[in-house]
This record gives sequence, structure tokens and C-alpha cells, in this order.
Amino acid sequence: MGLDRGLNSSSTNPLGIDDDDYTATTRGAQGPKGDDGASTQDYIDKYNTVVTSAAAAGTSATNAASSNSQAAAQASTATTQAGISTTKAGEAATSATNSANSATASASSASTASTQASNASTSASTATTQASNASTSASTATTKASEASASASTASTQATNSSNSATASANSATAAANSATASANSATASANSASGASTSETNAAASFDSFDDRYLGAKSANVGVDNDGDALITGALYFNTTANSMRVYNGSSWADAGSAVNGTSQRVVFTATANQTTFSVIYDAGFVDVYLNGIKLQLAVDFTGTSGTTVVLATGATAGDIVDIISYGAFNVANTYTQAQTDNLIRFEIDGGVSNSTYLITQLVDGGTA
Repeated sequence: MGLDRGLNSSSTNPLGIDDDDYTATTRGAQGPKGDDGASTQDYIDKYNTVVTSAAAAGTSATNAASSNSQAAAQASTATTQAGISTTKAGEAATSATNSANSATASASSASTASTQASNASTSASTATTQASNASTSASTATTKASEASASASTASTQATNSSNSATASANSATAAANSATASANSATASANSASGASTSETNAAASFDSFDDRYLGAKSANVGVDNDGDALITGALYFNTTANSMRVYNGSSWADAGSAVNGTSQRVVFTATANQTTFSVIYDAGFVDVYLNGIKLQLAVDFTGTSGTTVVLATGATAGDIVDIISYGAFNVANTYTQAQTDNLIRFEIDGGVSNSTYLITQLVDGGTA
């Protein structure tokens, strides 16, 4: 292997190493030390560096070609983008015009906004004042709300009271209506009773007049007319206060209605003297019983009782005998009433025959006072 050390070599290799000057890059065994110039190893190292650089340059060339292709593509893209930029420039000019117009409008709006801001400031001041007023009104409203709540509570209580009063009034109205109905019924019943009473009064007066025509009451002597001044009817009675006897009118004159016996019977007890046979006693002939020492005697056999004033024993009594004489009163009344007839005279109907009442008429004295 030989080395060309010429400095004027036409090789582009700065070391002046041609291809034919280098056939192997492998380092062999170190030879004997040469002169003091650069060592072969230094040249080999430089050569290797150059080779490496050449390879890198090749790679760079390849990359440059690729970059050139990419640049061409990018140039085309740039051209397209330039067209787009031109279009966008026109659009930008239009936008600039629009922006200028908008700026003018904005200036006008700014003026308007300034005016409105002033107005807003005034409104804000007014709002502050109104807010203060509203706060005062709110406080007043709170007070009024409290008062309204109290009034509502009072109103609720009064409403309840009113409802209770209304219920009570309705109940009273119902009761009043019932009372009115009852009163109307009572009025009708009273009217009917009044009519019945009037009829009863008429009937009673007629019955009493009929009775008064038959019993004249107590008189001191015989009378010629009844209590109404009318003619006497047969069978009329009165009590003679002078003779203490009841008298009856027989159609032409007055006669004693009873016997001489005071009442229905009377009893007289005698203590006989020796051989006494006659005993004075009042009786109705045939109506007398005689007992001697408790033993009843037989009329017309053991004694005679026909005179009405004495009883005569058939055999004289022994001194000290007890003679008990019972006389009975008997009387006849002409043209008398039976019990049924008398009941019909003093009975009258009340309320149209619903009930019957019997009046017991005893005696009228002093002009009709019972």
C-alpha cells in the first residue's frame, strides 16, 4: 500500500488520498517507527472520518432530494394558500369596512350609553331613595300584618260566635214555629172548646131551669108561682121553714111530702110504770115497731099502732120494763121523676158528645148562687 502525500493533488480529499492509494482499512501490525512526521495511524483515522463524513453527506443528499420534493409540494401548497390569502384579503377589506361602520355605530352607541349611564345613575339614586321608602313601608307593613293577624284572630272568634248565635237563632226559630203551630192548634181547640162550652152552658141553663121549676128551695109559706114567676107544675117541691117539713104541689094545692117523723125513722125508749099500757109517740100509722125488754111485739096482737100519736099495749107493763118504740117516716110524692129521668135532666154533653159530665145540683139560694 502506498500513500500519496502530494499536497497539490486534484483529489477533493483534503488529505490527498486517492482510491488507488488505499486498498485496506484494516490496521495491521505496527511497523517500525518512521520519521517524525504524522503517523500512518493518524491518516487512517482521518480517512475513516472522511469516509464517515462522505456517507453522512450521501445521506444528507438523499434527505435534500426528499426535502426538495417536499419543498416543491409545499411551494404548490403555498401557491394555493396565496390564492386563498388573496380571497381572505378581500374578505378582510370588506370586514375592515364593516368594522369602520361598526366603529361609527359603536361611537353613537357609546354616546347613547353615556346618556343612559347618566340616566342610570339618576335612576340608581331614585332607586336608593325608593329602597329606603320601601324599607320604611316594609316595616309599616310588618306592623300592619301583625295588626291584621290580631284582627283576623278576633274576626275568627267573632265568626265562631256568630255561627253559634246563628245556630241558636235557628233553633229558636224552629221552637217558635213549633210554638206557633201548637198555639194555632190550641187556638182551634180553644175555639172548639168555647163553642162546646157555650152549648154546654145553654144546656146547663136549660137543665137548671127545669130543675129550678121543680125544686123551689126554702120558703116560709106556700107560694102560688115558681122561682121564674111561672105557674107551678105538678110535683114541685119546697121546704117549709115554718113547719120544718117538705111540701109537694099536687096540681091544685100544697101537701106535706113527708110524715110527722123527723127523717126516715126515730127511736124513743120508755121505762114503764106498773100496768102502763099507753105510750105517746109520733109515727105514721102502720109504720112502727115496739120492743118490750128487747123482745119485739106484734102489731095488732101485742099492741095497737093506728092513731099515729100513741102506742097501746094489749097487756099492762110491769114497773121498770123497758119499752123501745121505733117509728118510721113514710111519704108519697105525686108526679115524681125516676132516677134515669133525673139523670137525663142534669146530664149534658161537652165537645160535641166526646165526653159526658154530670152536674150534681144541690140547692140554689139567694137568687141563683150555688
